[in-house]
Amino acid sequence: MKNWYRSPVHDGEEWHGQEEKNACVECRYGRMVRYKGGSSTTVTNSYTPSEGEKQLAQASADYAKKVAPNAYYLNDLGRKLLENSLGAVQVDFNKLNEQAQSQIAEATAGMRGLIGSNDAAAAAANGTLGNLSGQMGALAAQNAGRLGSLTGIYQGATDQANRALGEASGTIGQSAQTANRALSSLATGQVPQQYQTNMEKSISAALQNTMGKSLAHLGNRGVLNSSVTTGAMSDIQRNAADEVARQYHANINQIAGLTQQQNANTTGAASAMAGLAQQQNANSTALANNLGNIYNTQYAQQQNALGQQANLAQQQFSNKMSSNGQNGAIYGNLANLAGQRIALAAAAQEAAQNPAFRAWNASMGLSGATTNALAGIAGKGTSTQTSTQSGGGGFFGGLLGGIVGGAAQGLGMGLFCFPPGTKIKMVDGSEKSIEHIEVGDKVMSYADGAEQEAEVVNVMSRHYADVYNIQCQLAHTSATLTQPFLMEDGTYKTLGDMRIGDVLHGVGAVYGLSYSGERPVHDIEVSGANTYIADGFVAKGGDRAIWKE
Repeated sequence: MKNWYRSPVHDGEEWHGQEEKNACVECRYGRMVRYKGGSSTTVTNSYTPSEGEKQLAQASADYAKKVAPNAYYLNDLGRKLLENSLGAVQVDFNKLNEQAQSQIAEATAGMRGLIGSNDAAAAAANGTLGNLSGQMGALAAQNAGRLGSLTGIYQGATDQANRALGEASGTIGQSAQTANRALSSLATGQVPQQYQTNMEKSISAALQNTMGKSLAHLGNRGVLNSSVTTGAMSDIQRNAADEVARQYHANINQIAGLTQQQNANTTGAASAMAGLAQQQNANSTALANNLGNIYNTQYAQQQNALGQQANLAQQQFSNKMSSNGQNGAIYGNLANLAGQRIALAAAAQEAAQNPAFRAWNASMGLSGATTNALAGIAGKGTSTQTSTQSGGGGFFGGLLGGIVGGAAQGLGMGLFCFPPGTKIKMVDGSEKSIEHIEVGDKVMSYADGAEQEAEVVNVMSRHYADVYNIQCQLAHTSATLTQPFLMEDGTYKTLGDMRIGDVLHGVGAVYGLSYSGERPVHDIEVSGANTYIADGFVAKGGDRAIWKE
């Protein structure tokens, strides 16, 4: 087995100044070996391997020759995958968060602006609707007034027609009474006095004219005497009486016909006047009906126009609400999308790291197989050992159940701290590589069952030591053998005392441990409980006395 201090510097590692170079040289040649923690061991071994052990050792060496190149290849592949990918780049999550918060603030401001827009749209719509409501009320009142005025037209026409019909009725009644009285007199043989007088005058005149002419003619002939005259007068009287008697009934009938005709003429005239009055009433009523229809039509059209204006105002309000709703959804999407850049960056970085981690874990698995093979052949010979120990315990005594024993002590002892690249959890939630931690930085500590804020008070200068990988269910890291870690039961145990299946706080059970080679290491001292979180592991911090600086 090669000596630990002969290991070459890993690819990519450089000395930072002459002081670090001197420290590395002294560490490699044993002149400046430092221990962190409270453990020191002096071991004197005398060991004679058995024949079977020698055979197993040879078989293990042959196995190591076969496996080691693959492990080296996978380890180098993992490193190269990280070097040229996003996985090795520190994403500026602070800047991404600032950008996300700015985008969320802009979206929030936009949403607040929509509140004023909604209120203004509602006020405008309500104002328009209120104005239209007033106009509709005025139109209704105006139309009611117009329709009310038509009542006078109906009433005037009805009154006028009724008066005319009343006058016609009186005229017809009076005419009927007059005709009935005349007809009643005629029925008793009485003719109107005026008619009688006029008729007698007419007959008397006719007789006088006839008698005169007759007497004169007779006188001229010389035949006029008393007897002739008396005879002529008797004839005349007899003829007059006969004529009067003969015309009496005709006169009565004639008078009756005239009376009936007068009554008919009067009744016809009154009926005609009543018909005209009724027609005037019908015309006035039709006019009022037409005016009422016109008023109602005008009212309906005006109401319809106002209703259309109200619908337009309501549609404008609805369109504004819809637009603001869509804008609100856009602002909401912008706010939701703001955090996706952070999630995508983290996911992309993790995705870039996974292939490298798989190659790295595979290499450590192969290395672990070699270690297990060596452990399987150890302790089969004869060994005599005298040791003096204060504190702590051996790596292989814990990890491999004491199988390897003292041989591991020379392999694993050194500064028990963390190599570069170990991520320390900061107070702001970010992570910072341990080699970049400075005095005054705020880190997360662990005490009394909870994480707490702490301040870095000291930083150990970089040294070189053997480093071992520890793989748990939820995380993995690298450290020196004597680095104490917080267990699930609240106690602290060094890496060298770990056993497969031990459960660590926050990261689960141990399922893999392997040697990682000589590496530069760092450590920090923090305020309070002097604990910090490295790669998810709760670790004890050192101090200048432990570092011997």
